[in-house]
Amino acid sequence: MKRTITAQEMAKDLRNDPYANWSEEGAKTMAEYLLEFEADCGTEMEWDIAAVRADYQEYESACKACRDLGLGERGQSAEKAMELLESHTWVHEIGNSGRVIVANY
Repeated sequence: MKRTITAQEMAKDLRNDPYANWSEEGAKTMAEYLLEFEADCGTEMEWDIAAVRADYQEYESACKACRDLGLGERGQSAEKAMELLESHTWVHEIGNSGRVIVANY
């Protein structure tokens, strides 16, 4: 049996995941990205919150993501941090919040 869920339901699941720390805007952005990815691929995906947790992480900034991932130098600009992230993995800015979603590698 399959059940189709909405972006809102996916975002709610992400926000309620006790093993992750998604902001409201980050969870919404991630859910919308996954639905767009599914549509672009033309294949139906199964909703697996544990897989999303393993594959993606939200950071308060590109600089914080770089520090946690051991990329670049301390005190680098946000622009340089984004360049480094983009050269190593998939990264998506969350609106104008400064927060980013990064694919774990």
